[in-house]
Amino acid sequence: RLEVLVWHCMVSMAQLGNAGFAWTWSGILICALVVQKAASANSSSISSSSGKALRGTGIRKLAPRKLQGPRNTWNGCTCKKNWEMDGVGKCNNFCCNIDEDPLGEWCMVEDEKCEESDWGYCKPTNMGSSNCRDSPMGWADAEGDRCGEYAMNQYCTADGSPGPKWDKSWGTFSDFANQGYTADIVCCHCGGGLDALDHCKDKQGWKDKDGDECTTYLQDGWCDITGSPGVGWHEEWGT
Repeated sequence: RLEVLVWHCMVSMAQLGNAGFAWTWSGILICALVVQKAASANSSSISSSSGKALRGTGIRKLAPRKLQGPRNTWNGCTCKKNWEMDGVGKCNNFCCNIDEDPLGEWCMVEDEKCEESDWGYCKPTNMGSSNCRDSPMGWADAEGDRCGEYAMNQYCTADGSPGPKWDKSWGTFSDFANQGYTADIVCCHCGGGLDALDHCKDKQGWKDKDGDECTTYLQDGWCDITGSPGVGWHEEWGT
């Protein structure tokens, strides 16, 4: 196929009055480079437009990501749409995971006073319950996809079923189990996770020294059900 295209290129060059040059090694090399570049561009176009994730073969071609609407952090603070962190990268879609953080997407915030920091983890938009927490936190399937990827790529639904972007040829969630867990067990977006209210009872009337109650710790993701800092807690705040 490529040889034929190179031949046609050389013939065209000769017909344009460059016959003496067309049949030299330089002419052949130029035609070969032109054809190869065109073929590569065409191949890239086909790959990027297919939008298929070939998980079963270990080849990742994730579907093009649609632009999101405004997003908030776990602390309820508005994310910047376009932002950059020095030494890490850029994001133009509110929430990104440009450093492959195991806790998921994050963003730079519009109001640092709101977040008490210049960044925060993004609160998922399609959680089944605001009290739900992915558990174990930071889990990834056998191919490295975390709960955030399952939600973003529509691999699952809130009732635990495969989502619209899950290809039947990949098998089931169990085929990608890791550490004995699957997405529909771990991820709130996929019908799993744990409801914090089912696993503890608040001490009535308790508040921290800033006046924050247990409901704030829960809703803003400041802690998890193990008593450890949650995804919304900033380490610079202390313990």
